[in-house]
Amino acid sequence: MKMMSVTKITAAIVGAVVLVGVVRWIAADVYSPNYPDKTAYNVPGVAESAVDLAALRRSWPQALESEESRVRLMSYMRNLPHNVAGNVPTAPPSAAATAAAKAAAPESPVDLMTRLARADVMKGERAARKCAACHKIDQTGEAAVGPNLWGVVGRPVAKAAGFSYSDAMQANGAKTPNWTPEELDIFLTKPEARVPGTRMTFQGLPDQQERADVITYLNTKSDKPLSLPKKAG
Repeated sequence: MKMMSVTKITAAIVGAVVLVGVVRWIAADVYSPNYPDKTAYNVPGVAESAVDLAALRRSWPQALESEESRVRLMSYMRNLPHNVAGNVPTAPPSAAATAAAKAAAPESPVDLMTRLARADVMKGERAARKCAACHKIDQTGEAAVGPNLWGVVGRPVAKAAGFSYSDAMQANGAKTPNWTPEELDIFLTKPEARVPGTRMTFQGLPDQQERADVITYLNTKSDKPLSLPKKAG
C-alpha cells in the first residue's frame, strides 16, 4: 500500500508538471505579448542605457530569462540605436567599393592646354569611334548623317562643303567663327547644351581627358593640323 501511494503521488506530480508545461506552451502559441518599441516613460535627465549585443550573445539564453531582458532586446531590435555599447570593428571598404566611390566623385577641372599636353592619340582614335555612326573622317569630304570631320579642328563652324546644317548650328557659326580646340572641348561635353536645337543627338563626352584625346586625334586628320601642346620630353 505504501508503495502504491508513493507511485500515485509521483504520477500526480509528474502529470501536474506536464500539464503546466502544455498549458504554458498553448498559451504562448495563442497569445503573443506585444512588447513596446520604446520605453513607456522617459524620465528627464535619465537616458536609456545602450544594449551590449556582445554580452547578450555570451550569456545567451540566460540573458533572456527575465521579462525585462526580453522587452529590452525586442525594443532594441525594433528600434536599432546608432551607437551600440562595446567596440565593434568596422570592416574596411572593398577595392570595388573604393573604385566606385572615386568614379562617383566629381572630377576636378583641368585646363585644356594641360589636358592636350597629356593627350594620347591612340585613346583618342578609339574614343572617336563613337562618332563613326554619323561622321566620316577622310579626305573625300563626303558627308554622312553628319558632316565629314577631316580638318574639323580649326575649320569654320557650319561651313563644311556638301552638308546642310540646322538653323541652330548656323546661328552658332555666326557667333563662333571657328572650331578651335577650346570650342570643340565645350561642344563635345554636351552638344545639345552648347547648341540648343542642334540635330546632333550625341550625348557628349563628360570625361575631360577623353575630350582632349579626341581633339588631339582629330587634329591629326587634317591637311593643316594645328600646333597643339605636347608632352614634355
